[in-house]
Amino acid sequence: MEINAEVRQKKPRDKSRKIIFRVDASKEVGMGHLVRCLALASELQEQHFCEITFVTTGNNGISGMIKKRGFGVKVLLQNISKGDELNQLIEFARECSAEAVILDLKNKIDAEYILELKKLNVPLISIDNESEAAFFADINILPVAHFVKDRKWESYQGKLYFGPEHVILRREFQKDYPRPNNKIPNILITMGGSDAENLTEKILSAILPIPNVNITVILGKFFVFYDKIRQMITGKNNITICQDVPNVAEIMSKADLAITYFGVTAYELARMGVPAIIIAHSIKDKNNAVRFAEYGICISLGYSKEVNKQKIYSTARKLLSSEELREKISNKRSIDGRGAERIAKIIVNSEKRNIW
Repeated sequence: MEINAEVRQKKPRDKSRKIIFRVDASKEVGMGHLVRCLALASELQEQHFCEITFVTTGNNGISGMIKKRGFGVKVLLQNISKGDELNQLIEFARECSAEAVILDLKNKIDAEYILELKKLNVPLISIDNESEAAFFADINILPVAHFVKDRKWESYQGKLYFGPEHVILRREFQKDYPRPNNKIPNILITMGGSDAENLTEKILSAILPIPNVNITVILGKFFVFYDKIRQMITGKNNITICQDVPNVAEIMSKADLAITYFGVTAYELARMGVPAIIIAHSIKDKNNAVRFAEYGICISLGYSKEVNKQKIYSTARKLLSSEELREKISNKRSIDGRGAERIAKIIVNSEKRNIW
């Protein structure tokens, strides 16, 4: 009963729907897209009785992760051509009588991709895509706080949703955790599921000279530089390494300060009220991170290639030395963690707008 406490009991008038998620996760694209889609899928399944199937490329253990959450999964070849992918996706959607297709593919898709899928004659929901292709989707969801609606969206004929209230986080981030009362400050380093550039090593090297701190490092599922990190911490008893942890919110809640990349993790930390130093993986993310930091919920250092160890060290020391500054950042909670709940309702209630 405790495990299923969040599951709503189906009533006679409640309608079930079959929904397909098309999303990828890998060392190259990271885990963020899949993690938020799993969170949204859980909301659709448990609160709106939807039957969910994921379509993804490659394997990398991802299909097992999806199945473990109770969802169906169809795996496409890793290097499948766009034409073959579309044919297989359309055929599969017809076979399982899908009533909606949700795409979380960032800029991987083009207008042709969406237009071909529209032949299914079911609602197409695009997540986190600002490219030309997104303008052909029925619903666009930008699950970020930093999005700025510009003039190009004025001609969009579908429904557009964005802002802090639509940030998709896992259910564990809907809980309120007590703030830490550490005698020795705890710095958390977490750079996402892959961290292909191994920024973890750069950050860890930068903050190791800080005296009288404990350091917790979370390594993602696709992190391949584990041996380097292990070598760095040999003989140091103030550092804890965690990899592919099941409940990251509990670990985050114990941190006085976090250093992370700009992405889903940054939003998770903001929801938890953990003061964070944000580093962007790209120039585009650098600009987005600046807008995100304007909410007062983090400090943005900029693009990773422009951020040196001294800047990381000095910013961390500044935050650790000022409890008042950390409290100010912690209290700026602009994200409530209920984005998946709101977006699920948008999707299942879309028939009222004559989309279904």
